[in-house]
Amino acid sequence: MMPYNYIAFRKRLASRIHELRLARRWTFSDMLFIHRFHPPQWTRIERGDTGFSLKTLLRLADVFNMTVDELLAGLEDEPRVDKEAETYAAGKKSSRQHKRKIK
Repeated sequence: MMPYNYIAFRKRLASRIHELRLARRWTFSDMLFIHRFHPPQWTRIERGDTGFSLKTLLRLADVFNMTVDELLAGLEDEPRVDKEAETYAAGKKSSRQHKRKIK
């Protein structure tokens, strides 16, 4: 099983949320006063600096008048393996190979 690049996924979702907000001509202030997000929370959401809980995903889908499926559609299309995972896996493999050679 290939590791999933959650950071890249978060960033793509954050970008989509930002685009949805702009498409509706909503300002940062609209998200705070009309939709009741806290300033640091909304900043983290649009930057992708935080994970998205199910509660947050449901709330975002509701704010944008769509389903969670629609909100997330197409975001998983990017490659799943990231460089850190490849490096980690390569390091584990080489240490196993090294142990076999020692025996």
